[in-house]
Amino acid sequence: PGRTRRSRPVLRAGLLCLLCAGLGVMAVPAVSGWTTPPTYSRSSAERVLREARSAGAARWAAPVLSEAERTLREAEVELRRQQLRLPPFRDYREAQSRFRDAESAAARAAESARRVRGEAFGTSAAAVDLAGCVVARTDELNRRFRLGSGVDELMRASKLRLNEARFLLSADEPGLARLRADEALARTRLARERMRGVLERFVDAESVRRWRQEQAETIAQSKRTGGAAIVVNKDRSVLDLYVAGRRVRRFGVEIGRNQLARKLTVGDNATPEGRYRVTRTREGGATRYYKALDLDYPNAEDRGRLRSAVEQRRLPASATSGSLIEIHGDGGRGWDWTDGCVALENGDMDELFAHAASGTPVAIIGSAGDGGRFSALARVLEDEEIEHECGG
Repeated sequence: PGRTRRSRPVLRAGLLCLLCAGLGVMAVPAVSGWTTPPTYSRSSAERVLREARSAGAARWAAPVLSEAERTLREAEVELRRQQLRLPPFRDYREAQSRFRDAESAAARAAESARRVRGEAFGTSAAAVDLAGCVVARTDELNRRFRLGSGVDELMRASKLRLNEARFLLSADEPGLARLRADEALARTRLARERMRGVLERFVDAESVRRWRQEQAETIAQSKRTGGAAIVVNKDRSVLDLYVAGRRVRRFGVEIGRNQLARKLTVGDNATPEGRYRVTRTREGGATRYYKALDLDYPNAEDRGRLRSAVEQRRLPASATSGSLIEIHGDGGRGWDWTDGCVALENGDMDELFAHAASGTPVAIIGSAGDGGRFSALARVLEDEEIEHECGG
């Protein structure tokens, strides 16, 4: 009994030591913060994830956003797992680490979304600006030179695509906006190809050679006879008056509304090309346009071209060449407006009228190969200068 009484204090001391040691072990996590729920890290990760979604990460940085969402779910699972344990045995370190990883991934998703979206909008905006400039410049040339219904249709389609591109860009659809801008540019390029086709004859070597020959023959006739001769150059919008083979005056002129074409049939509003002669002079009440020199259009070549077009079924059998092509007054309007005639200002017409008479030779040519508005435009379109000027 004496020995038992002496061992009890030792036992109690041992139990007390064990208790203290256990309490110390349990106190370590609490003191170190392992058992404190990661409330701030959780809310911070959720906030940054919302910002990433608001920045459009689901669209512009989907892989990084998916990583953030997956990591957040894993953190939530770990958080719930620890919450099911007894408080002294909870350890939130892993959950907190995953919340921080989720926040970091969400921040990367937001940054990536802003960057990718910005690049997409920048590229699309540049494409829309380029298309807008090229379409506007090409359309202005088409309206000025009236390059044909096929070009008109393509330009209408180009402008429609361009308007769609601008709307899509404002509607946060840069990818579709760029697609529509590229379509507008492609149709405008096709329109320019057709424009070049219409203008090509003004820079075609064989055509220019033939026109220069017609001009030279007309001038030579003036030199032989000592009389007057007239050369109309469509490309330069001028009429040159020759006397005895020497040019004495140059006048500005306006031609048919269908300025680029060579007259083929009645109503095409084009000025004919070829060698003609004055058949009569008219003034006063005999003409609507101050004074006029009637030409012998259509000549044999004009009638032959019409027959060929009818035989090839490019024109109906009922088509006619038309007539009453004149060099007349009431010009000076600043644009090509006639039905196919050549118009001068009345003062210039007075001077021309003083030299011309029935039988005066006239050559109407497309170009002499020495420059002019149509040949210059043909070269601009060939070199794609429009796109270079627009920054393409």
